[in-house]
Amino acid sequence: MSEVMLHAVLKMPPELWGNDALDQAQRAARYVEASNLITHLQNIIDIQASTIDDLRNRLRAMHISKSCSTHSQAEKLESQLTMYKNALELIATDKADWDKATAEMERDGLKLIAQAALNI
Repeated sequence: MSEVMLHAVLKMPPELWGNDALDQAQRAARYVEASNLITHLQNIIDIQASTIDDLRNRLRAMHISKSCSTHSQAEKLESQLTMYKNALELIATDKADWDKATAEMERDGLKLIAQAALNI
C-alpha cells in the first residue's frame, strides 16, 4: 500500500470503521504495515546518524592529522632554523675571534717590528 493510502487508513475516524471481521483484519494489517514502515525508517535514520558520526570522526581525524602534520613540519622548520641560527652565531663568533686574533697578531707583529727596529 502506498504511504498516502496508509496514512488515510490510519487517520480514518472510528465512526467510518466497519465492525465486520474483514474490516478489522484489514485495519490490523495496516497497523502492522505502519509499524514495519516506522521500523524501516528508524533503521534508515540510525544508519544515516551512524554515517554522519563516522564522517565527523574521519573529519576530526583528518584535521588532527593535518594539524599534527603541520605541527610536525613546523617543528622540523623550527629545528632547522635553530640549527642555522646556531651556525650563524658560531660563524659570527669565529669571525670575531678571527678578527681579534688577527688584530692581536698584527699588534704583536708590530711590536716585534718595533722591537727589532729599536734593537738595530
